[in-house]
Amino acid sequence: MDTERKKFCKRLELPCEVREDSASAEYRNGVLTVVMDKSSPRPKGRKIDIN
Repeated sequence: MDTERKKFCKRLELPCEVREDSASAEYRNGVLTVVMDKSSPRPKGRKIDIN
């Protein structure tokens, strides 16, 4: 049985930071499932005491 292979590219903006090294993907029955772990929240700034 011959199957046609196609390339597909889709970029999404995620609502939070993720650990890229944790990404895994599975394609089954026409459904692509991508799983990534959330990364630890980064501090948006830091407090600096002024004399």
